[in-house]
Amino acid sequence: MSVALSITPRRWADKLCRKAERIANHRSAMGFVFLLELVGSTIIPLPNALVMVALVTSAPRKWVRFGLSATLGSIFGGIALYIIGRLFFQSYGESLLAYYGATEGWGG
Repeated sequence: MSVALSITPRRWADKLCRKAERIANHRSAMGFVFLLELVGSTIIPLPNALVMVALVTSAPRKWVRFGLSATLGSIFGGIALYIIGRLFFQSYGESLLAYYGATEGWGG
C-alpha cells in the first residue's frame, strides 16, 4: 500500500518533465525525433505528437528543429512505403492479379 501512495501524479509528472528535458537537450534529439517519425509512418503508428509536445515544452527554442526533423522523418517514411509498395506489386501483385484473372480490369 505504501508503494501506491508514494506514486502521485505530481511526482510522476515531475519525473517525466526531467526526463523530457534530458532527452530534448541531448545532442542526438533531432535524430531521435526523425527515427520516431520514420518508424511511426512506416512500421507501426506511434503517438509521436505526445513525444513532440514533451520535447517542445522542455526545449521551446528548438521547436523548429524538432518540427523539421519530424517532417523529414515522415517524408522519408512515405517514400520508403512507396518503394516497398512498388516492389511488392512488381514481385507479388502482378501474379496475384493474374491468378484471380483481374488483369483486364487493372489499369496498370
